[in-house]
Parts: sequence; C-alpha cells; structure tokens
Amino acid sequence: MDALPDNVVAHIHDLGRAAINNVAVTEARPERPWIRPDEQTSIHVAVQNGGPFTTPETPVVLKLANGVRKIELREVLKIEPGAVESLRFDLPALAEGSWEGTVSVEADDDLPLDNQRHLLILASKPYQILLVDGHSSNSPALAATYFLDAALRLAPAGEVSAASLFEPRRIAADEALPTLEKYDVVVLSDVGDLDKSDANRLGRYVESGGALLVFGGENVTADKTRTLAAAGLTVGHIKGITHVTDLPLRLATWDAKHPIFTPFSDPQLGDLQRLAFSACTSVIPAADAQVLAKFRDGEPAVLERQQGKGSVVWFASSCDRQWSDWTRSRLYLPIMYQLLGYQTGWSAGGRVRQTILERDALPATADEPGIHSHDSYSLVVNVSPRESEMDRCSMEEFVHRFGLHPGEDFDAPEPIAPVQAALGTELIDSEFWPYVAVGLLGLLVLEGLVANRTTA
Repeated sequence: MDALPDNVVAHIHDLGRAAINNVAVTEARPERPWIRPDEQTSIHVAVQNGGPFTTPETPVVLKLANGVRKIELREVLKIEPGAVESLRFDLPALAEGSWEGTVSVEADDDLPLDNQRHLLILASKPYQILLVDGHSSNSPALAATYFLDAALRLAPAGEVSAASLFEPRRIAADEALPTLEKYDVVVLSDVGDLDKSDANRLGRYVESGGALLVFGGENVTADKTRTLAAAGLTVGHIKGITHVTDLPLRLATWDAKHPIFTPFSDPQLGDLQRLAFSACTSVIPAADAQVLAKFRDGEPAVLERQQGKGSVVWFASSCDRQWSDWTRSRLYLPIMYQLLGYQTGWSAGGRVRQTILERDALPATADEPGIHSHDSYSLVVNVSPRESEMDRCSMEEFVHRFGLHPGEDFDAPEPIAPVQAALGTELIDSEFWPYVAVGLLGLLVLEGLVANRTTA
C-alpha cells in the first residue's frame, strides 16, 4: 500500500485473537473454462484449514446454473490444522450456454469472505470466421483462401477439429455478404471490387466492434478498393503492387511487444526473417495507422488501424502461394493463429478470463468478486488466496507494511529471550515411582544374601 502522509499519526491497538478458525476455498479451477457443447470437463478444488483444530466433516458444494438448468455436487473433506486438501468434481456433458456458479464450504468460521469462489464454464462453438475469397478458380486448391481455410479447420474440408479454435466459412467475393453479426472476424483475401452496400455493411460491422483481416493480392489496388476506402476499411493509400525480381522480400523488423508477434520474440520459436515473398501491396500508412512489421526495403508488411470499436489489420502479401511459398512453412499456421487470435481476443485471454481481487489487477468495472460481462468475454473475479492467510505479524511488521507513523504511545513488545531447554530430569511432586524402584532393588539384594546363607 501507499504510505500515509508524514503528518498522520497512527495509534495501534492489538484487538486480534491468538487463535482464528478459518476454512477457505483457495482454488476452484476448471480444466477447460471454454468447451464445445455437450462436452465434459472437471473442476479442481483446494480447501485450506487455517484454524488450530481438525475439521472432520467439511461439506464442499459445487453449484452451476444455466438458466433453469442446474447442477449441484457435494463432497465431504477431513482437513488437518494448517493443511490443504484437494478434490475434483467431474461434470456431466454440458449443454450449450454459459454455466455460472460457485464452489463453497459450509463452515462456520471467523472469515466467511473466502468460503466460496466463483467460476464460469462456457459451452459454445469455436470462433466463427468468414473468409471472403477474391480469387475465383475452378480448382479449390487454387483459391486464395484454400490454405487459410485448411489451417483454421485443422481437418479436411467440411470438418472442424476439436483442437481448432476457429470454424471458418468460405464464400466468393461476388456473393452477397451474409449476416455479419454472428461472425467474430471477417477475412478478405485478394478482394478488390466489393459491392458498395456490402462494403458499408462491413464498415458498420467494424464500427460496432467487429474485426477485419485483409490480405493482399493482384486484385488489391487503389482503383479496386475505393469502396473499402469509402467505408473506412483501409489502413492508408495504396500505391500499387511491388514485384521483386532479384532478392525476395523478407520481414526485417516487427513490434515484439504487440500480441501478434510476442511469441516470435524468441528466434528458437520461429524466425520470421526466413519467410520470403515475391510481391506485396505497397501502402502509405494513414496518420492513425500503426505499422506492426516492415520488409527489408522499408515497405510496411503488417498494419493496424482502429475503426470505431473495431480493428482493421492488413497483411501486405497474400495468404496463398500466389506471392509466396510460405504455406509450406511451419510458421504459416502459428502466424495465422496469432493474427486471428488477436482479432478475436483469444490471445488476450479468450472468452472466459480469470483474475484475483488485488491492487492494480482489475479494470474499473470489476471491483468485487463475481462474474462480470464484457463485450466479447466474461471476467471471473475472486479474492486473492493471500486473504486466507491467518498468520499473525509483529507490530513492527504491521507498521512497516502499511507505512504508518506511530505515536508516542507505541510500545513495541520486547523480543522474548530464548530459554534453554531443561534436561527433563526434574521430578514432579506427585511422582513416587523412583522410591518404589529403590525399595524393590534393596529387596532383591537382601533376597540374594539370604539365599547364599541357606545354601552354606
């Protein structure tokens, strides 16, 4: 905490008790807070006994609810003083929706604040991605979004792997855009001529908080992107297409602190400079656009621009094999996941995020434990496990921790002088067994003497 001003004098009175009875739920962690509908998961729970006595039968209760559907599970724990016991609740298959609830202990103790923890499990589909393909072809493998579609599915066409975060849908650029509100990100690949009404709809979608990812191509020119520019969906002025005939274009610099490129700050995780491109869309960045990466010749490679509540990200090259062979690189899939992970909010924590109630750890809208809903995610807030620590501190530690200036009546207790342990040979007044032992020994000696005389 911040120290109090120097002119504030504190008077300290110890009102605490030597022994405090407290049973706390210090952890309630779902194995997967975001699952697919009708999947199962488990909740790992830790319960701490901070009191001086054993709790023989402590009920631990899990409660979850999704509308009228409810789940309640119970377990009983025996917890020794100062110990932490763990248990796991195995949940049944959860229907689609948001399952909110708590894990609590039914205990009468001195600190009820930490007797429960909030949790949330979201059962929903993957992020919905709309791929708009501007390169029509009779062969699916020659489409501009063919490799991107396969990378997002992690499965054959028409299927989606359970390990994939995204579920893409691909349409041609000359088709009318569907309802955009159900999509988390719209991707334009080599799209030039876009219908004016569709461009305006796409602009309103981004303004209201949607995300747009644009890849270059032969169709992305200044003349063919006028409807996008009019709708505020460009990141600057398009000069044209830059083709190289000698050395390929390679990434030279990128913002390692940006969420898209943070994993690539370590070259051992993937060297972006190894990627080679034969052409790019040359863009003069707008005043409010941010250049996230550049090619070696200084041309912007990745740009971002905020539009209303949403974001527009441009990748200056294509996402297929038209201008590069990077689809065969092991970096292709992680780069696409980083681009879309940033646009969807997955790289920032996903749809279900958790934090603890501590200083400088929460947004202004989450100042108490519970579940707080935001535009694209839910925030689960719980008290810090440190609140359950019941160890007493000395007055000096208390003064130092809170930056107090005690008054003249402050009298810190003198440290207790160490006492040498006794050898344990002193007798208690009621102990008479040593005298009995001496008497028995004397009788034994006397019996030996009498026996010797009789034999003689």
